Amino acid sequence: MKCRKPPLLATNLTATGGNNQVTLSWTAASGALSYNLKRSTVTGGPYATIQSGITITSAVDNQVTNGTTYYYVVSGVNGAGEGPDSNQASVTPSATLVPVYQVNAGGAAVSPYQPDAFFNGGHTASTASSIDTSAVTNPAPAAVYQTWRESSKKAPTFSYTFPGLTPGASYTVRLHFAENSVSRIGARRFNVSINGTQVLSNFDVLATAGAEHKAIVQTFTVNANGSGQMAIGFSGVTANNGAIVNGIEVLH
Repeated sequence: MKCRKPPLLATNLTATGGNNQVTLSWTAASGALSYNLKRSTVTGGPYATIQSGITITSAVDNQVTNGTTYYYVVSGVNGAGEGPDSNQASVTPSATLVPVYQVNAGGAAVSPYQPDAFFNGGHTASTASSIDTSAVTNPAPAAVYQTWRESSKKAPTFSYTFPGLTPGASYTVRLHFAENSVSRIGARRFNVSINGTQVLSNFDVLATAGAEHKAIVQTFTVNANGSGQMAIGFSGVTANNGAIVNGIEVLH
């Protein structure tokens, strides 16, 4: 049926800043078939349309600069025209990352890390050995590196899937490792993929760290998939020693 009137007001617009990006969401406008997202660097506008034809009630703006304050409104559109602008939402994106998930792989809760969760496959192991965290900026608590999830010869893969993220938004993934059970370089090598893209190939924790019981972190910037998930897969390469991970952080 042909629309006779433009949409009503979109409401409850919110803006959340991240590292060089802003995530926005709003309540649907009655009669809207799509939305225009508008932005200004001056409160009250004038606003420039930066995205149009949006068919959901959320959007991500990646064309922003950390430290600059931005002002947003959104309007509904249908065959009869464009509706009024929503409430204004302002935000200042910054490089400060906020943890969304911090998981102690293979272990119990160690504040601020929650107990092992969101995994599929693998088994757990632990050590009582002391951990050297001196090579890591913002390391996890030492106890996180004393437990891990591991694949096996019979089941060489395991994965973690973190839900509830903003589809398409950029997140920082920090994978925490320590080699606590093999003492020869090359004895354990494995691959890691995030949302289907391989990020580590033939990775050797011991060779990278330079010593047993020494913590290291591998950091990646990855967009959440269309379902708002971060799927991290671990696959063993060497026959007798599987893939491992000691802790996982997803930050935004």
